[in-house]
Amino acid sequence: MIPKVFITYSHKDKNFVDEIETSITESTSVNICIDKKILKPGDSILKIFEAIETSDFLIPILSINSIDSEWCKKELEVAIVKDIEEKKFSVIPVIKEGEDWDKLCEQMPLKLRGALRDKIMARFDQNEYKEEFMKLMMILRNENISPEDISAEVEDPKSGNPFRRVRAEHFENQRIFAKLFTEPTQDYDVIISTKPAFIEGSRGSGKTMILNSLQARYAVQKSNAKSLLEAKLPYFGVYCKISRESFSSLTNESKSIDQGILENLFYNELIFKLVQCLIDEIKECAKQQFIRLKASTKKNLSEEVAQSLRLDDQKATDLETLEFLIEEQLDIITDFIDWESRQDNPKYQMKSLKRRHLENVCKVLKKHIIPINNLSIFFLIDEYENLKDFQKKILNTLIKWHSFQTWTFKVALKKRGFSTPQTLEAQELELGPDYSKVDLDFDTFNPAKTSYHNYSNYIKSICNKILETEKFKEKDIKNLLERRELKHDNLTKQELVDEVKEMLSKRKRGVKWEDLDKNKQNEKLNHYEVAAYYRLLKNKRRKFGGFDDFILLSSGIVRTFLELCARAYYFSNKSGNNPKKEDKIIVKYQTESTYSLSDYYLGRLRGNIEELGPTIHNFVLVIGDIFKGKLLEHLSEPEAARLSVSDPFKMEEIKVSVPYKNKENEWSVKKILDVAIMHSVLHESSSRGGRRPRRFAAEQPNDYILNRIFAPTLGFSLRPRWQTEFTSKEIQGLLDYETHKDVRKILMEKFSKEAERTLF
Repeated sequence: MIPKVFITYSHKDKNFVDEIETSITESTSVNICIDKKILKPGDSILKIFEAIETSDFLIPILSINSIDSEWCKKELEVAIVKDIEEKKFSVIPVIKEGEDWDKLCEQMPLKLRGALRDKIMARFDQNEYKEEFMKLMMILRNENISPEDISAEVEDPKSGNPFRRVRAEHFENQRIFAKLFTEPTQDYDVIISTKPAFIEGSRGSGKTMILNSLQARYAVQKSNAKSLLEAKLPYFGVYCKISRESFSSLTNESKSIDQGILENLFYNELIFKLVQCLIDEIKECAKQQFIRLKASTKKNLSEEVAQSLRLDDQKATDLETLEFLIEEQLDIITDFIDWESRQDNPKYQMKSLKRRHLENVCKVLKKHIIPINNLSIFFLIDEYENLKDFQKKILNTLIKWHSFQTWTFKVALKKRGFSTPQTLEAQELELGPDYSKVDLDFDTFNPAKTSYHNYSNYIKSICNKILETEKFKEKDIKNLLERRELKHDNLTKQELVDEVKEMLSKRKRGVKWEDLDKNKQNEKLNHYEVAAYYRLLKNKRRKFGGFDDFILLSSGIVRTFLELCARAYYFSNKSGNNPKKEDKIIVKYQTESTYSLSDYYLGRLRGNIEELGPTIHNFVLVIGDIFKGKLLEHLSEPEAARLSVSDPFKMEEIKVSVPYKNKENEWSVKKILDVAIMHSVLHESSSRGGRRPRRFAAEQPNDYILNRIFAPTLGFSLRPRWQTEFTSKEIQGLLDYETHKDVRKILMEKFSKEAERTLF
């Protein structure tokens, strides 16, 4: 079937539209709908919307003229809704040659701008007509796929993409996991000690991967042993994920239940779940012959565990029956919560379980199973942040009163997931005496820091294992990724020097390049080189390539680095190259990968963060605009991509109204930024340089760095060298849907004036 393409435009852009229409018609078989063709004298203007409804593609010609046209905006809004609702319909924005995308963004509504940012665009404003037209044709011929489709294709096991395993669940089997798993370069000794540990990191930092590495079934294979005895591990790891699907006391139905009852329900459910996971791990290890269990052992073990859990030990004659009895108790909890939420007032008849019951179970298992009798049982708790505060108190109690020789906890959680140190026994969980903390987020913002080198070495080790396992000709990831040079952007060193000269001459105290000695020239060049680079490129798409570029783009998140490599491999392979046999993945394909992943990360913000997704998405767009504006205009601190809140003590008290499911909830500015950190949108900077508060004992400003994977699409620098300072009230204004547009305009003018003050 011939695709139908609707073009929406301003009649002031008729010449460019005629050229596009002619080029499309001559290049492919499509049915082009345009107002001059479908509207006859006397026809209703609503016929336009009927044409959009029956089209496969809508091409909006974006220009200052069309942005000012209310009718064009209405057509585009109808198309955006259709694009969201129908998979077979696509909006392909075309930016008219001679336009300035940044100025267009300022003119259009933020909601529309956010929707368009996620689209694959034809940028006639910055690239040659022929190049962009070919890109447009690829989309119309279905030769181009969206960033979301690329992710699905890359992660498909059938794709054979060597970098596809970016999540723990992507590993096909235990053998592959054991072969490819790489221990972190920092604090792994803390993780495997018998002391409880909270393993904290942003989304994609590898928390689940580390917990899986401690799980008994994986740990034995990782040590290349044939049995638990041969592996000589000091621990027996048991994995348990905290989610609404696995815990009834986390569901929405549980909200109506009295908290005292709910606490008892969760305590029971938690212990049953932990024991259930423990039995499952023992059965799996027995199945793989890592441990051996006699029939008499299974019987004795089952009876004593049932007795420890206050179940009917007469029925528990084997592990399968024991599992059934536990599942039966979990069903009672589920049914009770369901009945109670419907006000059926059922009687809860189950006996209460406490810490000693879990400890007794562990002692029973260690007594009967020889390979683990001298091991500490590690309960590996994933996604701790999903628990409510009262549930965290219960788990914290188990963590605090663990037994080194019997059982302990390793808890994975996202940043800001540890909201309360309280326990049920009036003694708080204390860092140091009670638990250790491991931070999986690497600080890669300063290449001179140890953390940067640790992350770089960690990534090299992970990727080089992949290259070895996948039989690449090149075994070093640094050599596989071609390094970007100025020539890739058609720039020379002299052009950079000339631009820096120009910037220096415009300063308040203008400086002539020729008056500086060699050392000062090098100092100034290092200071302004990146800003000069972006200003020379202006609105053109900059290139990305090389191991160091990918390290910076990934912002210390392992998954992001692997996803960049996976897409670079995808684009290279799709173009007919074979990276396994060729020496390098060239800059061209790394650049495609970078923009594709940047668009993907930005696009999924709205739906990937419950309730706050749209708010955080809009905030990222606005902050990105501010950072880009300073990069292109500011003459003293252009790379100011560090968001600094000057009065952090006010962030808790200042609230933002967030619309969600036909109602509005209030969130504090601090809580919203904490959620952004939790989801790797922001990173809290640990480096504040020499800045100190003016008043004695005043609180230091809070510094946040926007995840650099957004930099390609939003156009700010990868180096967040300086702060852009905001007050809590200004952050509130940028987060609030009703005020963000006006506040953005005021702040852009404010920062522009700062730049102007350096001119005179």
